[in-house]
Amino acid sequence: GLYASAPLRRDAFLGEYTGCVMLHGTSADEADDYQFGLPMVDPDLVVSAKDFGNLCRLINHSDDAWNAELFPVHHEGVVHVVCRCVRDIGEGEQILVHYGPKYWE
Repeated sequence: GLYASAPLRRDAFLGEYTGCVMLHGTSADEADDYQFGLPMVDPDLVVSAKDFGNLCRLINHSDDAWNAELFPVHHEGVVHVVCRCVRDIGEGEQILVHYGPKYWE
């Protein structure tokens, strides 16, 4: 998991979810729990932080206590997946997102 080392304010930018862009359903994405879909670019594309990425790949799921969100941002023709706080987060509190229903399929 990822924990706040200092208090974080609502709407604070936590980082970009980075990794390897690949096609969903290929052998490269088998047993890969670190994927974020990119349907706004192509319904078959995902960014995977399984083998490459940063601290954002450590963010865990919560059904009802999530305090951050992942969402796509378009910048100069490139899609970036970024993470921001949806409420104030206290020092030492775990950062959690809701992975969405497709994650569990």
